[in-house]
Amino acid sequence: MNYKKLIAFTMAVTMVFGSSITAFASETSTESDITANDTTGKTITGTGSEAFVDKNVMKVTVPTNLTNLFNYKVDPQGLVSATKSYDGTEVTGTATGVVFLNAAKTTGGKATISNESDPVKITNKSSIPVEIGIATTVEAATNGLALTTLADSADFTTEDNDDKALYLGLKSTNDREFVLNAATGTSKNILLSGADQYEAKWNTDKYEWVPKANAKFDEFQFTLTGAINTALDNSTWATVSDGTLTVKNPPKVSVKFTLEGVKDALDLGVLWGGDDIYVYKANGTKMDGNPEGCIVNGKTVTAANVKTATEGDYKDIVAVIKMADLATAFGYDYTNLTDEQKTAAHAEIKKYVKSVKITDNSKTYYGEF
Repeated sequence: MNYKKLIAFTMAVTMVFGSSITAFASETSTESDITANDTTGKTITGTGSEAFVDKNVMKVTVPTNLTNLFNYKVDPQGLVSATKSYDGTEVTGTATGVVFLNAAKTTGGKATISNESDPVKITNKSSIPVEIGIATTVEAATNGLALTTLADSADFTTEDNDDKALYLGLKSTNDREFVLNAATGTSKNILLSGADQYEAKWNTDKYEWVPKANAKFDEFQFTLTGAINTALDNSTWATVSDGTLTVKNPPKVSVKFTLEGVKDALDLGVLWGGDDIYVYKANGTKMDGNPEGCIVNGKTVTAANVKTATEGDYKDIVAVIKMADLATAFGYDYTNLTDEQKTAAHAEIKKYVKSVKITDNSKTYYGEF
């Protein structure tokens, strides 16, 4: 009986030992033995690859059809509203003076009319800020209204405008109304960066910098608007000779916009300090010297006064943009404003301002409010 137990125990030990040997052999099957001196050595290789994306993505969407968008009628007699027809297009609504067909808006299935065109809407789906330039040209029509009859505002009761016939202007977001006249002019503005709306994704064989799901981007839009001086008599708009009526056609308006991305800018912090803009270091940003150029909302400011501050919340200030310089850039005759008018101007400017760009020693610094 003891003999049988000994055999069983021996077999069990042999099975366990054999199992252990088998497992050990499997685990070491990728290894090789060196049984003699290895004078050549062993080489391990590795191939490097980049995990990198270009974060300067520029993608801006604009309307597909801009043809005739800024067509308008000078209608001193209110004919469009009276007939409910804009050159044969049935319309609803009431508008006099300068009339636009708002094809994008309908009431009861009919196009509407108003004193403002349909908007040109531009959306910055870029990961970088984009500067907008809007250049305007006004051209007199043959035998039409002279450009000298264009007013500098829609208020015809002022001394400068009481003998003018027509006002045309561009209304846009983040800016004052831009006056159109005989001189070619350019209005500039900014579309904010959409960097925080982007994220990195792997796509098949590469990394990409792409918009997040449900990303929201900055929009900018502008419209053409106008008014006429109703105090002037009918001879302003048409002449009658030998029983023949000749209408004086209003000027042709051309508006061209350009888009330029702000790439590889270093970070700046910006904040309002009273009525001035304080520009401070962000993320370790340090300017090499005094700012050489300053642009706010795409508008050139004549001076960015350098300040040095060593205490309080403004210890890292690198520049201060004075409200007087800012107001001038936005087209105010600042020195001739009353205190009340200055207060109103300050409030309006603060409502518009979105960004600051400073250049210094060939470097660009950029910050958003």
